[in-house]
Amino acid sequence: RNWLSSTRLQFFPNNPEGVSDAIGYDFQVGNRCFEVKGHLQFPSFFILSSNEWKVAQELGENFTLVGVVLHPTPRIAYIYPNLASFVNSGKLSLDSRSYTVRTTEKM
Repeated sequence: RNWLSSTRLQFFPNNPEGVSDAIGYDFQVGNRCFEVKGHLQFPSFFILSSNEWKVAQELGENFTLVGVVLHPTPRIAYIYPNLASFVNSGKLSLDSRSYTVRTTEKM
């Protein structure tokens, strides 16, 4: 019930209620929303959809981006609570044409 993206259907195909890729995040716990990006190795950048960025700005401190490196062992690579504040403060750079966000350090 907290997992809202359509990826959930790959694991729980008989539970489509509440699934939506249009909301701009993957999970919701209370009023906190989480977008998860998967990577094969530690990334120097990630790409948001224009909707994910719009939602990140609207939700502010209630939007967290989590990056997961999947190989060789799944692990969290980064966590950006209030993603918009990281971009707005210059700690991350956002290319507004491609919605590519550049990271330079592990969190």
